[in-house]
Amino acid sequence: MSGAIRATHEPSLASRLGPSGECHGYRGWSISFEYGYFNATGPNYDASYEGPEDGWVSNGEQVSARTRDDVIEMIDDWIEENGQ
Repeated sequence: MSGAIRATHEPSLASRLGPSGECHGYRGWSISFEYGYFNATGPNYDASYEGPEDGWVSNGEQVSARTRDDVIEMIDDWIEENGQ
């Protein structure tokens, strides 16, 4: 049957995540999936509480996007702009 459609099986997102919702990392960054977003945190991420006026402040080594491909692109951009 030449016009037949072949079904392919791609594992669901849940089956590709670890027990804590963590995906495979990329370029040393940790990638997780939470609340519909892929979130990536760099290996040198740091945050501190600077008091009631400033609250929590981070070094910015984190990105978030709707797709894993977009997060990977953002990681590449972040590294290009900031070095690693």
